Amino acid sequence: MKKALLILLATTFLYSCTTTSEKPTPFLEEQEMTNMLVDLSLAEGSRVYAASKRDSSSKKLTVEQNYALVFAKYDLTKAEFDTINKWYVSHSKIYKNVYKGVVDSLNVVKKEITKNKEKDKKIRQEANKKRKEKIAIEKKEREAARLKKIADGKKQKELDRLKQIENEKNK
Repeated sequence: MKKALLILLATTFLYSCTTTSEKPTPFLEEQEMTNMLVDLSLAEGSRVYAASKRDSSSKKLTVEQNYALVFAKYDLTKAEFDTINKWYVSHSKIYKNVYKGVVDSLNVVKKEITKNKEKDKKIRQEANKKRKEKIAIEKKEREAARLKKIADGKKQKELDRLKQIENEKNK
């Protein structure tokens, strides 16, 4: 995600010297541009996350494939996006608003992810607690069965002894 933001900043710097007053065609209005930049950042972040997991069983997309999916979502080519981005870069006040929207949106996403991680952690903790309780109950049941078996064996021995005494009296 940092890499995508650095690319955006570098693009901003490179194109800051030129000013284009006419909006290119096609064009993304501020909110759409914000949404697209958020999607590009998330695409980059998801690729980096997947690579960090080193899960060879899942198909990992390249940077170009991730970006192509975002460009397709907004029905743009990379060249069209670059032209639109160049226009925004040359209008730094507007671009600053777009960039602020990107940062705000990514912070919302981050909060949601954090909240979901906390929920997942609580669910795992509750599951572990129930598993431990089940194990403790099973252990107590096994111990109770063992003690019952011992007690039943002692009762049987006592009964056998009493029968033997009774038999000896009857003789």
